[in-house]
Amino acid sequence: MAEDPLELKFKKEFEKLTRSRSIVNLRLSTLETWVVFSHLQLALRHPKNKGPSADIARKVAYRIQSKIAPKGALAKVAQRGWSQEYDVVEEPR
Repeated sequence: MAEDPLELKFKKEFEKLTRSRSIVNLRLSTLETWVVFSHLQLALRHPKNKGPSADIARKVAYRIQSKIAPKGALAKVAQRGWSQEYDVVEEPR
């Protein structure tokens, strides 16, 4: 079966992206940054989210954590986000 033309183009462009050393700067509020960080933690806690892309996401999440939650209660809550011990499990209704 022939590969999808979009998939072929994506692979070519993604390979170029992986070799790029360009930096992307984002302007996010601290609240937006916290939310993105929290969602990264959530995604990284999924048992099937493994491999090189998860490794990159984890490194980025730790960098974000060090910037937005370096100390205090924010740091403690952020650190809990990495631990299954603090998962909130709601009972089905």
